[in-house]
Amino acid sequence: MVFLQLRGFRWVLLCFYLSACAAQQAPGEAPSSQRSRESRSLQAPRIRWQRHIGLQGWLNRPIIVGQRVFVGNSSTSYSNKKVGISAFDLKTGKTLWKWESDFDYQEPRGMSYADGLILVSLQQNQVLALDADSGQLKWHYTTADKYNWGRDFQGNQVIGDLVLSGNTQGLLVALDLHSGQLRWQRQLYGGIRNALTQIGDVLIVGTEAGELMALEAQTGKPKWSRALTTPYPDWSNRSDRYPVALYAAPGLCDGKLILPMIRRHAFDDPALLALDPATGHTLWQASDPRHLKTFHGNLRASALCRGNQIFVPDPVGGALVAISQHTGQVEWVQQPASNQMQRHWPSPVLSQGLIYLPRHDGGIYAYDLSGKLRWQFYLGDPSLAGPQIPAGIEPGHLGLPSIGDAIYATPALADDGTLVVGGGSGWIYALEETPESKRP
Repeated sequence: MVFLQLRGFRWVLLCFYLSACAAQQAPGEAPSSQRSRESRSLQAPRIRWQRHIGLQGWLNRPIIVGQRVFVGNSSTSYSNKKVGISAFDLKTGKTLWKWESDFDYQEPRGMSYADGLILVSLQQNQVLALDADSGQLKWHYTTADKYNWGRDFQGNQVIGDLVLSGNTQGLLVALDLHSGQLRWQRQLYGGIRNALTQIGDVLIVGTEAGELMALEAQTGKPKWSRALTTPYPDWSNRSDRYPVALYAAPGLCDGKLILPMIRRHAFDDPALLALDPATGHTLWQASDPRHLKTFHGNLRASALCRGNQIFVPDPVGGALVAISQHTGQVEWVQQPASNQMQRHWPSPVLSQGLIYLPRHDGGIYAYDLSGKLRWQFYLGDPSLAGPQIPAGIEPGHLGLPSIGDAIYATPALADDGTLVVGGGSGWIYALEETPESKRP
């Protein structure tokens, strides 16, 4: 059960079983990230091109604009590459331009595209705009704080002529798209970790302290606000409760706002909440009445919606969970036969009838809508890249895979079906269909 406070109107206590929903396409992710496409799905993927750019973390998802791929990389000491933004030709992988920083503390923390500009949120309370054609810096914004260490803007959302971005101290800023001038700002309770979603001219923003707000994008005026808390599991014998954390971008599915949550423990039910986007009132919370999964973990990935089903990647064992959009109940759970990791960051993407699910073992897995595995492809180590997933991958130091590296960032889908994905190994790949004449 989850308890919620409706601020500005009245106190509300809502107790309910978890019933589930998910997002057809998380609007908080850049429109160009292509999480859902009706282009031809890959049936037998192969690598079209690959480039080494440096580690791509959770917030370094690629975006595709026409025939160009834009992607950020981070952690120079880890990958021996300067942090920055790279632009590639989608067909050939040719480098079109690269913006580089000489400082580790300018790591990209999410980006979007609008009106010929690449908008980049950075460490140390910075946001900048690059010309999408040349990589030339157009404007740069930083807060007036004297001390910015550890205060990072993470992710951004463009609504109209505004760029909206939140930082790890809960500061939300609205910047002019073309000049970078501050239009308004608002302080929220708890850090903002990319939990931004656009619904028309309204911004939905959540924090790691459980605050959720709907704001008029042009003015920053609140439309509604809620605080989300959850009790400890029954086995804990504790009667108090604590705030949930919101990391993933909420999604819109069949008129419902879908909220992935982070709790301090594994629970019997999925960590999903559905709200009315117009009022913030609770519609339902997810449930697993048949106990198809022993435990459901924290969700740092946005959910995916197709037809009457909703798909959620669960970090406990790396499972793909399908949920009925009508009843909110878990319908099936697809647990990998091996390499069951305990962490998960990237969101699934959908191409026609196939769900592409990157996992923490460094592989990407394609499932049909019934949960049947159609293919798998390993990208965790360039020397092992291909359709065979190495056996025996286990959680190692700090939860990292014992072989290769993990995939952290959500992939991007192009109109022609090309799948662009990168990860902790420092490589970015473009996957395409293998011609029938070259299949085994």
